[in-house]
Amino acid sequence: MIHNDIQNQLALLVKTSAAPLIEVAQDVTETPQWVPGERLPAFVLASLPNGRFQVQIQDQVLDMNLPRNSEPGQKLDLTFVSATPRMTFALAGDLAKALPANSGVSLSETAKFLGALIQKGVSNTDAATTNRVVRNAPILAGEPPANIREFAAALKTAVTQSGLFYESHQAQWVSGERSLSILMQEPQAQLPLAHATTNTMTQVSADTKTALDNNLQPTLQPGRDAVHPQAAPLVQQQLEALDTRQIVWQGQVWPGQNMDWQIEEDASHPDSNYDDETPQWRTRLHLDLPSLGGVTARLAIDRAGIRVEMATEKSDSANVLKNEMTQLATSMEASGIKVAGLTVKHG
Repeated sequence: MIHNDIQNQLALLVKTSAAPLIEVAQDVTETPQWVPGERLPAFVLASLPNGRFQVQIQDQVLDMNLPRNSEPGQKLDLTFVSATPRMTFALAGDLAKALPANSGVSLSETAKFLGALIQKGVSNTDAATTNRVVRNAPILAGEPPANIREFAAALKTAVTQSGLFYESHQAQWVSGERSLSILMQEPQAQLPLAHATTNTMTQVSADTKTALDNNLQPTLQPGRDAVHPQAAPLVQQQLEALDTRQIVWQGQVWPGQNMDWQIEEDASHPDSNYDDETPQWRTRLHLDLPSLGGVTARLAIDRAGIRVEMATEKSDSANVLKNEMTQLATSMEASGIKVAGLTVKHG
């Protein structure tokens, strides 16, 4: 992952030098889309009673452990190091002094290329929507679904055909695990060059299939126009998804009904008996329903089963959902889903 590549090398650089780390005290709910290694101008707003400082970076006001000789009104040149486990920076001058003594630490050409691609996308895009898949057409053409299995399949299709997994789907097509017609429904396959190349695939032998497929890859080589201009936003979303292990989907599930949907890999393991290599997933979706009002559902999936937590904006809606919890649990168990917990709350 590009961010981790840069972040790890920056961490090594700081560890092996005298460059001190500058950490943010408070938890930042929405981390700005800064790239590790990015230089950011900062402005010292005020000194705090605890010896720390209030610092503004772009539209963020942060509590930071600056050097003691810092003063309000001072301008700083900071280098962003990491967003986890706590947002961390270093003074750009300190890193520059440390670099010659650690000349063995350098970014690969691919890492530099990807970093530039991410930064270009961030500069041309609202940072809050960088990693957001937006669908204009409703998933279902008609009324709310009567068949839940069909609706689940439609939701799966909306994510899998978003273009975020296009290259892995190409590999599946080459190995015969995915049909060409399904691959052609993804955004990258609709681009003029890809479409023209793909149209010839049904007429070629299996021996040339891989060669043609290689022509479709967005081969990441510096110094070339490696990414189709219309595909650049999607490539940026792919890189962000790889780094954050998170996908945010927005759109209409049926006409007039919007949904916000977030899927992320959960790095925490609440049960110490779990195998650390076993992925655990969390998903969150929000709907504003005609009768129930605003409803947010959070699902956590791991080896113990599925945990569902629903939160409503209206107290009477919470009571309605609580009355249906037993039926929901029974239906889920009947479908082969192990239920580890179901809760409903207001607020």
